[in-house]
Order: sequence, then C-alpha cells, then structure tokens
Amino acid sequence: MIREFYPVMSVASLQLHHHVVQFLPVESRLSQVYGPRCRPLIEVTAGREQKWSSCVRVMEGHTDTCLSVAFSPDGERLVSGSMDCTVRLWDVQTGAILQAMAGHRYRVRSVAYSPDGRFIASASDDVTVRIWGAATGLQVSVYSGHPEWVYCVVFSPDGIRIASGDSNGGVHVWSIDATHRSVKMLYVSERTESLAYISANRLVVSSRKSIRVSDLESDSHMEQHDHLGEPDAFAMAPDGSLAVSSTKGDLSVWDARKWTKQWSIKPSPPVPFTFLSFSPDSTLLAVASGDSGSSCEVWDVQTEKGTHQFKGHAREVTALQFSPDRSLLASASYDATIRLWDLRVAESPRKDTIMTSLVLSPLGTMFATSSSDGAIEVRIVGSDELAWSSRVEHSDVSSFAMVISPGDKFLILYGPSDVAVSVFDL
Repeated sequence: MIREFYPVMSVASLQLHHHVVQFLPVESRLSQVYGPRCRPLIEVTAGREQKWSSCVRVMEGHTDTCLSVAFSPDGERLVSGSMDCTVRLWDVQTGAILQAMAGHRYRVRSVAYSPDGRFIASASDDVTVRIWGAATGLQVSVYSGHPEWVYCVVFSPDGIRIASGDSNGGVHVWSIDATHRSVKMLYVSERTESLAYISANRLVVSSRKSIRVSDLESDSHMEQHDHLGEPDAFAMAPDGSLAVSSTKGDLSVWDARKWTKQWSIKPSPPVPFTFLSFSPDSTLLAVASGDSGSSCEVWDVQTEKGTHQFKGHAREVTALQFSPDRSLLASASYDATIRLWDLRVAESPRKDTIMTSLVLSPLGTMFATSSSDGAIEVRIVGSDELAWSSRVEHSDVSSFAMVISPGDKFLILYGPSDVAVSVFDL
C-alpha cells in the first residue's frame, strides 16, 4: 500500500505520517521505532506485510501472456509486447498505461526502444515489424519483408538501422527510413533466437545450433561458435565483453573476445534457464526459467554470486529487462502482468539495532545514521564504507536530528531542548 500510493504521499507527507505507520511492514525499522508511540484511530487487524517487498509495481492491462519488455533510454517508460496482439506503453513511476498500440494481427514476440527514445519497434507472428512513435503511440511504418514469424528485433547503436530475425533463420537489416526493403539479408540454419549489436557494423546472431558474429559491411559471418552447445537461451553483455548461454540446465558465462568459459552454474536438479538479461553496465545478470518457476534471480558476474531472488508472479516468467540505471528489474509472465523489482531494497548495515534516523549529505556522497543504541555512523554512498562513527548517551536517541554540512566537512547533531547543538569534524 505504501509503495502504490507513494506519488500522492510524496506531496502530502505531513498530513499522512501519523496514519501511515499502521500500514508499514511489521518488521520495518519505521514501524518498530514509531509504532509504539502512535495512537491512531485506525487499527489494521490483518493483511500487513512482515517486511518491505522488493516488488514496487505490478502492471496489469494485458489480457494474455506478456512476451517482451524494454525500458526507454531515460528509464521513465516501459514498453511491452503480448500474445494479446498489442504493444503497451507504461509509466514506470505510477504503473499507469500511457498507450495501447494496436495493429498486429498475431502475438507480439519482441519489442525494442530506439537509442534516442523516439521510436519503438515490435516484432510479431504476423510476419511484420512495426515502428511506433514513442510520444504519440501512432504507427509510423511497417516492415513486411520476412516470410515467417518474426522472433526478435533490435536497433543499431546509432539508431539508423534495425535488425530482425525470423523463425526460418533469416536476419534482415534495414533502415528505419526505408522499411520497404532490406539493406542486408543474412541466414542461419535454425530459428533466430536473439540479436545483439556489439558495434555499428557487428551483429551477434543466436540460434539453437550456434552463435555467429556477422560483419554487416561485408555481408559475411566473421565468427561462428558451435562449442557452446545448443543453447536454450543466450545474451550478450552491452559492453561486448561477456556472453551467457544456458544449455540443458547449465548456465555458462563466456569471454566474448576469446569465447572461453569464465564460470558456470549447474543447479541441482538441472533447470533450463530460458530467459537471460545483462544489466546496462554489464555487471549483473538476471535469469529465469520459463519451464519450471515463477521466480527470477540476479547474479553478480564479477563475484559469481547470487544477489537477489524475486518471487511474486502467479505463473512462469517470460522476459527480463534491467532499467538503464540498473535500479529496477522488469519481469513479464504468463500471468499477463509485469512486475518491477527494486534492486536497492537492502538491510541496514547495523542488523543488531533499530535505525532511528537517516540523512543524506547535500552532495549525495555521504549518509549518516543513528541507531537505538546511541551509535551514529557516517558512510560513503555506493561503497557503504564507514567514514566516521561516534556514540551519544541519551535516553531518547530517536529525538535527535542530524545535518551534514554542504561540503561534507561537518556533522551537526541537535535534539531535545536540554541538549546543546554538537558539531563533529568529518
């Protein structure tokens, strides 16, 4: 409830503080600190969450399975394609539907945003790729050069060309200004599963048999890699340094320059990971199995460790996508919904006490916390490194307030009337 009504609460917070406490998760820090002090007229007898949920939005509107999602370059919009034949545009902050784009006659398998955010491309089983104006939701043009279902679509880094792949193994590269004809045509032996540009003229083509790197200038396959097996899923890191494949339940991360295996995961029992997605900075990997589970996981590719697991969909996950700042993960599902997961939800660095106050420095580089045991800590944003700490002896630490000076040089602590203002050198 708190997260869903945040847009309203953010502009009327003073009027709501007293009443909101009763709706906070039972084990949240705010509930533990302020709950015993409140005497509200409202009593919540059932339904309160125990902890903060990582799910910040549930987007409902599609009437059938959602198959693909993509964030806008600024992260403020999300586009989705569905088996209900529509393309929908969503407001990430509120979860509201902004546009419902109709025109495809069969399921929409893939959607993509242009790098400048002006256009949206959608690929469908009606053998077309349609281009939509992101601002208006109106159809701009249609490419109908594919003879079979179109499985995937992607914009080039400069936004000038579009690559699309079909179920017959055809890969068409065409100009957004000339949708009536292909600029280039490539072929692979199996259905095209995914496409990824690693430069303006180099395209990685994934099929069920192999991975190929094609040179669009010479119309040739520069490299072909068959030693990855027959992948159920494949994804390229945006910076081109890594690739990941899932083959018969084994998840393998590859050096995309030498195509040597870096590390792998072998779950027991074997789980075929059928949906993979890298974060924009290529440091995180999201994985999900479309065959056996309604959850998704996030892994740190540098530490080779799992960092998050998200559960909430009623049916299997069908698509994953990180937001541009990697703070959110969008997951689509057979349950026809899209969920947004907050990767920043984390425990307090001091798990043995209750955090009573938190303040961010004006520069946004440091934050200070006070705890129920009187401890005051200043930490570096990002690294969470402890920069300064002290302890205050007072019966009611939660009544203190803190301010960090504009230059991050001082911490000012002030509280009840019987306590002097204290200035600490950071």
